[in-house]
Amino acid sequence: MSKREVVKKRESLFLALNIIISVVAFSFLVGLSVPSVSAQESNIPELKLKDPLEGFEIPAKTPNPAGSEVTKIRDPVLDGYTKNSDETYSHPTFGDSKYKLLPNGYLEQVSGDSGPEKVKSSGLLGSLFKPKTGTGGLLQGMLWAGTAYGIVKWLAPKLGLSDELTGALSKGVSAGLFAGQAAYALFNAESGSTIAGVADTVTTKTGFVGKGFSWIGAHPIVFGFGVGVVVFALSYKKVEYKRVDFICDPWQAPIGGDDCEKCNDGMNPCSEYRCKSLGQACGIVNKGTEDEKCVWLNPRDVNSPIIRAWDDALKVESVNKISCDYTNLAQRPPGGGTEIECKETRNNCLPAFTPFEFGVQTNKPAQCKIDFKLTEGYEEMAYYFGESNLFDYNHTQRLNIPNKRAIEALVQSQNDSLDETTGIFIENNNQYDLYVRCTSANGYYNPDPYVVSFCVDDGPDATPPQIVETSIRNNQPVQFEVDEVPIIVYTNEPATCKWSRTDQQYDKMENEMQCAKSIADMEANMLYPCKGTLTGLEDRKDNKYYFRCEDQPWAKEDERIKMTQSYVLTLKGTQPLNIKEDSIGPEANEVVTGATSSVEVNLALETENGYENGKAECYYSTDNDNFVPMFETNSHTHSQRQDLTQGEYTYYFKCVDLGGNTALGQTNFEVFVDTFAPVVVRVLNDANRLKIITDEDATCYYSVNENTECNYEIGNNTVAQLMPHEIQDEKNEHFAVWNIKDNYYIKCKDENDKQPAPTQCSIVVKPEELSDEE
Repeated sequence: MSKREVVKKRESLFLALNIIISVVAFSFLVGLSVPSVSAQESNIPELKLKDPLEGFEIPAKTPNPAGSEVTKIRDPVLDGYTKNSDETYSHPTFGDSKYKLLPNGYLEQVSGDSGPEKVKSSGLLGSLFKPKTGTGGLLQGMLWAGTAYGIVKWLAPKLGLSDELTGALSKGVSAGLFAGQAAYALFNAESGSTIAGVADTVTTKTGFVGKGFSWIGAHPIVFGFGVGVVVFALSYKKVEYKRVDFICDPWQAPIGGDDCEKCNDGMNPCSEYRCKSLGQACGIVNKGTEDEKCVWLNPRDVNSPIIRAWDDALKVESVNKISCDYTNLAQRPPGGGTEIECKETRNNCLPAFTPFEFGVQTNKPAQCKIDFKLTEGYEEMAYYFGESNLFDYNHTQRLNIPNKRAIEALVQSQNDSLDETTGIFIENNNQYDLYVRCTSANGYYNPDPYVVSFCVDDGPDATPPQIVETSIRNNQPVQFEVDEVPIIVYTNEPATCKWSRTDQQYDKMENEMQCAKSIADMEANMLYPCKGTLTGLEDRKDNKYYFRCEDQPWAKEDERIKMTQSYVLTLKGTQPLNIKEDSIGPEANEVVTGATSSVEVNLALETENGYENGKAECYYSTDNDNFVPMFETNSHTHSQRQDLTQGEYTYYFKCVDLGGNTALGQTNFEVFVDTFAPVVVRVLNDANRLKIITDEDATCYYSVNENTECNYEIGNNTVAQLMPHEIQDEKNEHFAVWNIKDNYYIKCKDENDKQPAPTQCSIVVKPEELSDEE
C-alpha cells in the first residue's frame, strides 16, 4: 500500500469516528428526558442522588396524593436497597418485596406485592433509547437512522470526504443507530407488549442463542456500533482514478527494406503505394518503364539522421510578446544540443504556464522521439516528437510547462514524489533538459541524444490567467429558440473562472464554472478547461458574455491573482431557416424525360432567412434517414445532379445553417425514358401554307432537294429549312411555304434529340392541286 493510500485511510477512519460520535452525542442531547416536578409531596420517600445520568423510571403501584404527579424520579439502582443473602435486593419503602438485578439494568420483583413490578434505568440508555413500547422503539430507531443519514450526507462533503466514503459512512452510521435502537426496543420493552413477549421467548428457549440475545439487549450501544462498522466496511469501495490517453497514430511501414522484393512477385504490377508499404526504405526504380521494380533503395546507409535546431519553429504564445532564440544552432553531430533563452525575462527563462513551440530538422526523412528522462535507447523513449510518428524532415513540439510551485502543490496533494506524479525531473532551479533521438528509414538512430534545454521562471506568479480559446468561437450563431448552450473556456494555467452578462469584477460575477484545478488536468491542447452553461440567449440579437478567472486554486486567497479585464464572447441569436417556396426542383409530380437509359435530373432548391439570410449546407436522401451533402451548397442556392433510370422517385432535403437551424423539404417526380422519334400525325394546307402536326413538341426541318432527299442533317441550313411555330407555346405545329411543284422531305427531332435515321424522313409530302370537281 502506498504512502498516499495509508494517509487517506487514516483520515477516513478518523473522520468516520468523529461523525459517529457527533451523531450519537446529538441524539443523546435531543433524547434526554426532563423529569416532571410536582408541588405535592410524593408517597415515595426521598432517595439519595448520585450522578443524574443513572436515574431510574419507577412505575409506582401505590397511589399518589390527590393533585400530585410523579412520572419519573432520579434514583440510583442500589442506593437505599439492601442486598439479601439470596442475591436479591429489598427497600424499606416496598415492604417485603424483593428484587433481582438483571444484566440489562432492570430490578425485577421476585416476591411480595407492595412495590413496583419492575424498576428500569432512565440514564444514558433510557434517555437515548426510551421506548414505551417495542414498536415505538423501532419507529424511533427508523427516525434516528434517517436523521443520521441526512446529517452525514450533508456534513461529510464539507469535511472533504469523497463520494464513496460519504455513502459508506452515511449507511454505517444510520444502520448502527437503528440496530442499537432496535436491540434496546426488543429486549427492554415493558412487560406485556408483543415485542417483549417475542424477546422473552427468544431469550428463554433458544439456549446459547438466547444468551447472545440477552447480551445484545444489555449492550445495545456496543451492538449498534458493531453493526455500523460492519455496514461501513461492506459499503465502502475504494475507487482509484487513473488517466488513460488513447492515441491513434498513422500506420507506419516496417523499418528497413527486407521485404521490398515481395512486391515484384505475382501477376499484378507493383505500385509505389504497395512498394512503400513493405518497408520504410523501399522505393520504385525504373519508373515509367515496363521494368519497374521495388527495391531497398539504400541498404548501405547506416548513419543516423543529422539533427539541428529549427529556427523558424520557435514561437512563444505570450500576451507580453516575449522574444526567444536558440543559443546554439550547431547540428548533431558534432554538437550535442541547443538551449532556448528569452529576452527581457527573469534569468532568461520562459514564463510559467506559457504555451511555446520549438522544433528540429533532420537531413533525411526521420521519425523522432522526445523525453524528459535520459533513456537507454530509442524504443524506451516515451513520446513521439510533436505527437507524430511520421518520417519527415521537419518536426515541431508544443509544450506548456508549469512552475515549480505548482508542481509542488500537486505533489503535496497526491502525497507522492515529484517524478512519480508528473514524470518531470527538475534540477538546478527549474532547468529542463529534453532528450531527442531520431531514427532513419533503415532503423539507425543517434545513441547520444540531442538535448534541448531551457528554464522556467520559478518566481512568484505575478500575472493573471489568460483565456486562450473557447469551445465556441466568437460571433458564433446559435440556433433559434435555444435558451442555453454548454461552453468550455481554456486557460493557460489552472484557474477558477466565472461568467456574467455584465462586465464586472471577478468576485461579483454570478455564475461559477467547473474548472481544472491541478496541473495534472492539462488537456491535449496544452491548456486547462473550465466548463459551464451559458443561459439567457435571446433570438435575433447579439448576446455578450464576460469571463474572468483567478489563478492558483491551491494557494491562499491573498496570493491569487484575478483577471482585471474580461474575456468577451459574443453569440448571435438567429431566426428560423426555411426552404424558399416553389424552389424545389423537380417540382412535385413532374415528369422528367430523357432519350437514354439513364436520365439527367437536376435536384435544386433555395434557402432563406436563418443565419446570413439563408446561407446553409443542404443534404439529400432517398429514405429520409441517410443524408448526403449536395454537390453545390454552402450558399443560398443548392443543386445536385442525379442520373436516374425510368421510374418514380421521392427525394428528401435537409438544410442546416451555421447556427444549427434546420429546414426540411421533399419532392416526388417521375423519370420517363423516351425511345421514339416524333411522329407526324396530320398534314394539311392551312391558308396556302403547309402545316404538319407532330405527336409531341419537336423541331422540324424540310428539304426540297431531290438529290439528297432524306439524307441530310437536321439543322444544316444550307440544305434544309426550319419549319417555324406560329405560336411559341404550341411546338407540335410546324409551317412551311406551300409550293405545288416541290416534294417536301421533312425530318423532326424532339427535345431529347430523338430523330429518324440519317437516310430516313419523318414524312415526305407531295402537294397536289385539287380541282373543284374533285
